[in-house]
Amino acid sequence: MNISTEPMDIDLSSSSIKSMEVSYCESEEPEEPIILSSTPRESENILQSFIKQEPMTEDLNSGTETENQPAGFQNVKKYHIIMQDKKQSSDYLLKLSVLLILSVSLAIYHVNIFYCSEELDIKVVKDTLDRKLYGQQRAINLLIRSLDAKVSSKLLLLYGGTGVGKTYAASLIHGQASNVYHYTMPNFLESFPNDLLLGMYVCKSSILIVDDLTQYDTSIIKHIERVIEKSENLKKNITIILIYNSDVIEKGFTKSSDTAFFEFDLKDHFSHVRAYKEYIKFETLTNEHLRMCIETELNDSNVASINQIMKNFNVTLDGCKGVHSKIKFLNGV
Repeated sequence: MNISTEPMDIDLSSSSIKSMEVSYCESEEPEEPIILSSTPRESENILQSFIKQEPMTEDLNSGTETENQPAGFQNVKKYHIIMQDKKQSSDYLLKLSVLLILSVSLAIYHVNIFYCSEELDIKVVKDTLDRKLYGQQRAINLLIRSLDAKVSSKLLLLYGGTGVGKTYAASLIHGQASNVYHYTMPNFLESFPNDLLLGMYVCKSSILIVDDLTQYDTSIIKHIERVIEKSENLKKNITIILIYNSDVIEKGFTKSSDTAFFEFDLKDHFSHVRAYKEYIKFETLTNEHLRMCIETELNDSNVASINQIMKNFNVTLDGCKGVHSKIKFLNGV
């Protein structure tokens, strides 16, 4: 507050003084808050210095204290004091630093555990599939051709009945590649996409496998499109393998599989997905294929008769599924 006084006339011939006129010029500048970031004692001293420097006027009529304030302090300018808590600010910076260190450490850890190979060894993959996957030569040829295609985004859809080798084929490919992510449908929806997306940032090529799909799992399509789009934006290579069971449970709990209709349905669902696509059918296995599965599992076991063991399996319903666990049970392992 600025105070200016007008000249005053005093009658020297009288013992009284004529009342004087006092005018005030209010400053149009807004009152800015004073921010004290020092200790409470220092803040008090600074405040006292401001009060001492501020012009003030007395009540000239009475010269006495008013009801609430002592004389001469009615017009003291008021200041808003904002105290900054240095301890609170320091704690915030400490927490922020710790969070940053943890985030960087976690990122470095994930980068170090990744092993990235630039190319899948197609010759080794083909040799492995030829030796270990029975009754699916056509499917093997399509898989090898698709894996060897020189495109950045591939979508391979494996379909067929129970126990015909779809998941087994994917696991054999998994064993020959790096940066592979193998999910079943339920945990894919729970875990996706955190670890996969990190791997896509680090490695040039990635393989995503999702198992246990049915024709009703159409919600996966939007996730697949997102993965492909992300991979293309990063200029990386992505191979997506989706594994579908085409079996349908009929009345009486019997299984049937119309693979021709199933493939038509899949093509319709994925028609708008922009990627190299291959629909790979896995054929129903025969008793001869089942025998080969059992012989491979037995190896040097002392079980007397394979024909006797085969009576415990129904290749039409289960293919080679469960051979490993049933052989262990029959051997008393």
